[in-house]
Amino acid sequence: MKRLPLHFIWMLSCWLFACGDSPSSNTTTEDTNTTEAETQSDESPNTSSSNTAPLANDDKLYAWVDKLNIRGDASTKAKVVASVEKTDALTFTGNSSPKNDLIVLRGVAYDAPWYQVTTPDGTNGWVFGGAVKRQGETKGNEPITDTVFDYPHFGAFDLNNWKKKNTTDESGGDAEINTNTYEKGGQSLAVSLTEVGEYGYSNRYVWKDTKGNVIKERQLEFSIDPFLLTETVKVFNISPAKQYQRSQKLSKHFMQLNARPMMVNGEWSTQPLVETQTPKGGTAVQLQHISYANCNSIDLEDSGCSCSFRPDKSSYDIEFLLADNQGNVCINLGGQQLRLKGKRTDNRAMLKSRSFSKHWIVLPGKGAMTFFGETVNDKSYEQQVEMLVQTLLVMDKIPNEIPIKNDSQGMAIREVRDLANDAIATAKKRRKAGDHGAGIEMQCSNNDYNVILTSQAKGKNTSGVDTFEGNLKVIAKDGSPVDSRQVWGDCDC
Repeated sequence: MKRLPLHFIWMLSCWLFACGDSPSSNTTTEDTNTTEAETQSDESPNTSSSNTAPLANDDKLYAWVDKLNIRGDASTKAKVVASVEKTDALTFTGNSSPKNDLIVLRGVAYDAPWYQVTTPDGTNGWVFGGAVKRQGETKGNEPITDTVFDYPHFGAFDLNNWKKKNTTDESGGDAEINTNTYEKGGQSLAVSLTEVGEYGYSNRYVWKDTKGNVIKERQLEFSIDPFLLTETVKVFNISPAKQYQRSQKLSKHFMQLNARPMMVNGEWSTQPLVETQTPKGGTAVQLQHISYANCNSIDLEDSGCSCSFRPDKSSYDIEFLLADNQGNVCINLGGQQLRLKGKRTDNRAMLKSRSFSKHWIVLPGKGAMTFFGETVNDKSYEQQVEMLVQTLLVMDKIPNEIPIKNDSQGMAIREVRDLANDAIATAKKRRKAGDHGAGIEMQCSNNDYNVILTSQAKGKNTSGVDTFEGNLKVIAKDGSPVDSRQVWGDCDC
């Protein structure tokens, strides 16, 4: 799928809504160690922050763009009957459309009704609710283009004043990644767009100082099932480092919208990023994004299987750990690419092989009952159920029956069938709660660090690959903690 340039998307929005200039958002400047004072918007420029009471007859509304079109009916296809400026007071008649529209204005998706209004010269018409606000309400943003943008908590940039250093294009599976890197005063800003066809897209901005340290990161992602837009900004140049995040559920796929959303319309949540600790006698280090080019210890061709774990659920272009099934692991700690060797435990393969057994339980004519070929006389009823449940959970679909072979002449088959039914009911209940059974565990080390990964299975992604969620820890050899992160991963063979 070919990407539409951002300036084309903005022009399309303007064609629909006659977007003009909007007032600049209030900005503040953080300590960014920059050679140029890029401003940062601390408040969302597109979220209403006051006066949220329902509209009443004769309430006054104002466009947050100049030359906003007033239409003859509640539709972007209706005839334009007037055009108003930001200073023109529109009087609400009390009538609104029965259904909301989802329309993108200047890169922001607004889910709002249409309002019938009267212009100052007495013209009656309809205006989209996302394009107007009440006096004193915070709403709207400046136009967004490929090179000029102002993102809350990240900053305002005009990359026309920066030098484009290089452009790279990568592809893998359904994903295509285009990255443009800009430089100014020794700093760099890398802007990446990842396209995954109908499965979604993501925009990533990485701003680094003159020493190559990350100042801020921004990630915008559209994912399906459900249609969800997530915006995350990480600020590293303050203490403690912080993460800002907001999300927005959309009622339509982005391909069905008039333009592509480039910011989230919603409230921010704030949390500190994980604090790193300093090992005894050492310096502070932190997990960073790995570079595949330097992970030459990972032999994916010979091992046939690989796992990658990332700090965000949908950030497929950002990874903290890469591993093969031979116990080889690659991480980036404090900017240094490290290769470690250890043990990878994946019980899922064994459990999946069990699930293909012709008979899970065998009641022989003589001797002990067996589960998957092993006697289980030393296990309690609850332990036997759990053995079956773990195998059921790794299956794509939990069956309604467990294959049993009965060569006995006794009544034990009734108890075994009860046991099988209990296992199926338990597995279905746990699957409904999101449990997909055994996960991946790794314990790896080198001369300086131990890396421990524990995770639980979370099902499959849209490509049919097993997904996991867990925790990644780095511990110095003296036992002191170095870094700990919640991570999401995929493993494929």
